[in-house]
Amino acid sequence: MVKTRIGEVLAERGLSLYWLAKESGITYAALWNLKERRTDGITFTLLDAICKALDCQPGDILVRVEGEHPTLETRRKTRLGAKRSKKGK
Repeated sequence: MVKTRIGEVLAERGLSLYWLAKESGITYAALWNLKERRTDGITFTLLDAICKALDCQPGDILVRVEGEHPTLETRRKTRLGAKRSKKGK
C-alpha cells in the first residue's frame, strides 16, 4: 500500500495542516483525508500542489509499505454499520 507522510513532514517542519491548506489551495478536509488515509487515491494535480507548497518531491511525502489496508468501500460499510448500531440503541 502507498501512504502519505504529510503529517510527519509537516511535524518535522513545524507546520500545520491549516498552513498547507492555505499554501496549496487544497481544502483542509481533503488534506485531512489524505493524511488519515481516508481516500484511495490522489490526483497528480493535488500531489503537485502539495509538493510545491512544501518545496519537496513526491517521494518525500509518499511511501510504499507492505501490507493491506481496508478498501474505501470496506471503511464506508464499517462506518454505516456503526451508525446503524447507534440508532438501534
